[in-house]
Amino acid sequence: MATPKQSVTDPEIMLPAFTILLQGLAANSVKGDAEQYRQFRAKMQKVMDLDGIRDYAAELTMKAEIAINFFQHYSARTSEYFQSQSSELLAAIDLLVGTLADLAVAQPEYLNHLREIAHQMHAGGDGADIRQRNVELAQCIADIRQAAERGLHSHPDAAGRDPVTDLERRAAAEAALVEACSSQTPSCVVVLQMDRLPLYTRRYGRNVGDKALRFFADTVKRFFACEGSLYQWAASVLVMLRPGPVDKVLPEVRRALESRLQFDCETSSRHLLLSIDAIWWALPMMVDPRLLVNKIDSLVGG
Repeated sequence: MATPKQSVTDPEIMLPAFTILLQGLAANSVKGDAEQYRQFRAKMQKVMDLDGIRDYAAELTMKAEIAINFFQHYSARTSEYFQSQSSELLAAIDLLVGTLADLAVAQPEYLNHLREIAHQMHAGGDGADIRQRNVELAQCIADIRQAAERGLHSHPDAAGRDPVTDLERRAAAEAALVEACSSQTPSCVVVLQMDRLPLYTRRYGRNVGDKALRFFADTVKRFFACEGSLYQWAASVLVMLRPGPVDKVLPEVRRALESRLQFDCETSSRHLLLSIDAIWWALPMMVDPRLLVNKIDSLVGG
């Protein structure tokens, strides 16, 4: 005798499929507000507490509608949560960019990076985009803070030795300039600015940026044998006092820096070969050292 064909509405057939459906909805729901998500999962779990084959097709359909309604409600709530978080983050970025610009505590490249993050946030995107922008924002702020700590816009009274290059800082450099300007012995100051240091720090992290800067400073010391006359003016800027007039020092600097420097650096995940280039100027001493200090700042963007 043939086995009677089961109806598609038979609860023994529908129950496993329905359970899988509910589990899928619960597992793949949008995560936003933690409390809303917890409530949603709890309610979905209650719906999934089926009573075996005693739940007939009509009751399964009713529970399916309840589950779908829960999903739609909490998806809307989590979407609202993401939108509110995005709005708050955008407002914070706009305030940060405006404040930094007003106070002039960050170089243009940092401000441009912040503005680009703000532009991408305003353009919209999904949760993954928002999280990525948040990561970039945190890194950019960290870069600005680190640059400030290392004297990117150091106050003229900044003293001590830089922990990365082990060079005396701007205060000592200015004192040396005052003495050199008052001396009868001809001399000049060479200003060297390492190119792309903020880029390397932002892309590969502070540790790599510090190593690259230390390599640059050590290379200058070796080329010019200038121990005691080389100073850290700002994060990527060194100043060096050289005996003799500018026209005598210029060929010396050109010969030393004419070849491209390559810096080998190992990180935890990769091997890097970084190009180390320098922008440089040779300036004569001036009667008023303050004019020389202002000239250096104008050249390096201080």
